[in-house]
Amino acid sequence: PGPPPDRGGFCGGGAAKEALETFEAEALRWRREALRLQQERAEADASAERALAQSRAEVQQLRAELHAAQERASAAERRRSDAEARAERATALAAQLDEQVQINSGLQASL
Repeated sequence: PGPPPDRGGFCGGGAAKEALETFEAEALRWRREALRLQQERAEADASAERALAQSRAEVQQLRAELHAAQERASAAERRRSDAEARAERATALAAQLDEQVQINSGLQASL
């Protein structure tokens, strides 16, 4: 008389085929979602790498600018120190000249 009618079990084969198709469709949907997420992750990783590279370049540029500013500051400090030493020498020479002038004036007055 043939197989019994399909009542949602595996006896008739139709329900099993439908369940398998549903499972395969769901698996395909999940594979597509996984691929989409992998692509999204790869794009996010690439974006993060670009941002990191840009940040590193900016840090390198700032370090170079800092080094140049430190060099300029050191040169300015050397010039200031040199000027201060010259001013001290000039003050000492002026005092010596004043003393010599007074000695000379005293000698001329006694003559």
